[in-house]
Parts: sequence; structure tokens; C-alpha cells
Amino acid sequence: MSDRYLGTVRAPEFPAGLDWLNVPGPLSLQALRGKVVIFDFWTFCCINCHHVLPQLRKLEERFPSELVVIGVHSPKFHAEAETHNLRAAIVRHDIRHPVVNDRGFLLFRAYAARAWPTIMVVNPDGKIVGGSAGEFDAEDLVPLIQGLIDGFDGMGRLNRQPLESLFEKLKLPERLLSFPGKLAVDPSGERLFIADTGHHRVLQFSLPEGRLKAVWGGLEPGWVDGTPIRSRFNSPQGLCVSGDSVFVADTENHAVREISLSGRSVRTIAGTGRQNRKLGAPGGSFPARNTDLSSPWAVTAQDDQVVVAMAGHHQLWQIRVRAGMMEPLAGDGHESLRDGPAAESRLAQPSGLCRDGSRIWFADSETSAVRSLEFRDPDPVVRTWVGQGLFEFGDEDGGRGMARLQHPLDVAAADGLVYIADSYNHKLKTLDPQSGRVRRFCGSGEPGFFDGPAAAACFWEPSGLAVWNDWLLIADTNNHVIRRVHRRTGDTGTLDLQE
Repeated sequence: MSDRYLGTVRAPEFPAGLDWLNVPGPLSLQALRGKVVIFDFWTFCCINCHHVLPQLRKLEERFPSELVVIGVHSPKFHAEAETHNLRAAIVRHDIRHPVVNDRGFLLFRAYAARAWPTIMVVNPDGKIVGGSAGEFDAEDLVPLIQGLIDGFDGMGRLNRQPLESLFEKLKLPERLLSFPGKLAVDPSGERLFIADTGHHRVLQFSLPEGRLKAVWGGLEPGWVDGTPIRSRFNSPQGLCVSGDSVFVADTENHAVREISLSGRSVRTIAGTGRQNRKLGAPGGSFPARNTDLSSPWAVTAQDDQVVVAMAGHHQLWQIRVRAGMMEPLAGDGHESLRDGPAAESRLAQPSGLCRDGSRIWFADSETSAVRSLEFRDPDPVVRTWVGQGLFEFGDEDGGRGMARLQHPLDVAAADGLVYIADSYNHKLKTLDPQSGRVRRFCGSGEPGFFDGPAAAACFWEPSGLAVWNDWLLIADTNNHVIRRVHRRTGDTGTLDLQE
């Protein structure tokens, strides 16, 4: 057997006292002897970590008896360190391998990881034989894994016994909604559209009755255009209504879809279904249906111009629907925070959008920022209103230099204010563009579920906002419900949605 497969450095053992998920109890490397093991160092806020999950799933399906993937969750944000939040993320992303909460970065440091995501490959003798940082393609690892399997099987040192599992997903009851992502209300105020993300579908309800009127997509992920019952989505997020159309950011299909309300049909207007792993696109226009995208997360539209928060590219793009063309609007593709001319600016996982006249507001989640794209003559400009950088976050009200958010995921404009889903702080906040001040609007800051006065109400990672008459509607993602907050008083209730 080649020395490449033997390794020289023994993999560090798991420290005692860590929380384990998706398995009945803590694991040890000694108990995993005879298995090929991949460590995936990740944090659930990170779009690049999201992109690694399908690649790991392909490897798990290809080597179901010989390979064990261990998710080592080393959190960036304070909220990610809490096991109950990590458990929700595991279910939301349908992760089926064991995950350990490395909240103190003990394993991250022991394995000399330097970035999210990082993978390490351990041979059946418990020695490290490879590793890399960043995204990867499953096929690139197949020769190494197959070589380890063949070599150790030949020596009689391979263990094909299945690992005992206890999936977190199986502990949850069935619900009408599963991790709803974003919302949209039509101009009449009579129709509410919900991205039922965990169920891979888009739902239409009547307002104020809350009765289910239409369903697009099914309970299993897929990528199919056509009638409501035939169509399929894969973890859709952003929604917006424009005329007779509902535009959908079909995130894990790396596509933008259009629902025709009168024609009752779905079609793809951008994307190929393949993820583009290159750095964000340079200037110029591209045929929308022939261009690979990367995790579109939010959309907003005016006439046939659809602006897309391309989270995986750290950019904003624009689709000209009738022309069938698209082009970058803001961001050079590098993940950072830099203001100025749109083409030279830098964004970090934009995840929420709204229009306000000639300005587009966006939640730049990885910099815990709220920013705007302003269409000035001759060139658009990006401006930051709150947020300081990739590792500056918190929960503070005040002006631009003082205010802090924690991974906001959506924005909505009304009443001369910008409402913010301060997702990892479990709050709603407001930004006053006139004064530049950020204030808490609603939410105690404790994750949970409680209706009532503004200061006492509890949310759990609110991710989507929509304005409806005197109310703000909220996709309360980890509570699997839609909440409503009175825009004047902050009093909070829950929509009674009925099938």
C-alpha cells in the first residue's frame, strides 16, 4: 500500500464533555478505528460551509459503509455556540452525520484549522492523511478515499459496521411550515407568499383569513419547471411580487425562478442548476439561463428588473427578464466590507433585500451590517449604515460607530425606517436613515416563542420580513411560524395559518 495512505500524524482524540448531535452519545476515534473519517470544520452561518454539505453527502452515499463524516462545529457568532441553535441548523440543512459542538475551538486548534470550511481526512488507523481549506468537489476526494478503502481492506483492517445514528430531524413533529425563510405580500395586501424552505415549496395564503390557496413545489427537493403540482424547488429563500409574477431565489438549486400567478406555472429565468465556485463575476452581461449562479438568497423586483442577493458570490446581480440577460450590480466577489463605487465595493453574504425609491437596502449578514446600493449619476454607490467588518458584531443600539448587529438576514422599508431582522440576536430593530441610529423595536433577545408586548416578545432566528398594512410580518424561522408585529406599538402575535 502506498505511503500516501499510511500517514505520520495521529489524529487528536475528541475532548470529553462536548455536546454531540445525530448520535446516541459521544464518539471516540478509538471506536472509529477501521473507518475512513472526514472531519468537516464548519460554522452554520457560513455560505461556503453550506456549499460543502452536498459534496459530503455525495461521498457518504458513495461509501456508506466505509466512510464516516464528523461535523466539527466551531462557531463564529455567539449564537452559534448554543447547542439548541446548532440542533436547529442541523435539521434545517438536513445533516445526517454526527456533529460535535466545538464551542471552545478545542478541536479547531488541535487540528490546526485556519478557516471555515476546512476538511481533514483520517485513515482507518487513526492517522491524518490529507486536508484542505475552502470548498471542494466530491470527485476530487474519491481517489483518496477509494485508495484508503482498498489498502486497509487488503490488510483486514477495515470496519464496515454501520454507525449507530439518532437523527435530530426525527425528534421534531410534523408542521405546516418548516423553517420558513422569506415572505412577500402583494400590493393589494390580500395575498401572502411564504418560502416554506424546509419543505422545498412556496405557499400562498389569503389575508387576513390565513387560508392556504396555492402550493408550488413538493416536500422533496428537486428542480422541475411546470405546473404547481409538478414543479420542484430546493430550499427556496427570497420572494418578491411584481405584477403577475412571484420571483423566487431557489437557493440550493442555484437558480432564480418565476411563478406566473395567472398561468399557474413555474419557469426558470436564471441559473443552470450548477453552483459557480469561481470568484464573483466581473463586469459585463451574461445569458441568464446559461450562467451558473451561487446561492441566490433574496430578490426584489421593479417591472422586469430583478435584483438578486447572490450570497455565494458576495455580490448583488440584476436580471433583465425580457432580455434574458443578467449582470453584477455591486461587489467585486471578495468577502469583505468596502464602500464606494458599486463595482469596486466588497460585500459579505448579502441575504436580504428591499427597495426604497432609488435605493436598495440589503442585509450583509457576514459583516453583521445593513448597507444600501444607491443609484447615483453616473454610477451606483454602496454605503454602510451599520456594521464594521467580518468579526465585529454584538447587540448594541446607537449611531453608526456604536450600533452592533449579529448576522441580520432581512430588511424591510416603511414609515421612513428600515426594519431589520437581527437574526442571531433574536430581535427586530429599526434604522432611521435621517439620524443613522439603530434601536431595538421588538424582542427580548432570548430565543423562544412568546407573544405579547414588544419588550417581552420572543423570536428564534427571525429571517424574513414583509410589510402588511399596519403590521410587519416575520418569518420566525426556527419556530416554524409567521408572526405579526404592530408597526406602531410593537405588540406581537402569531398568524393563524390554515390548510
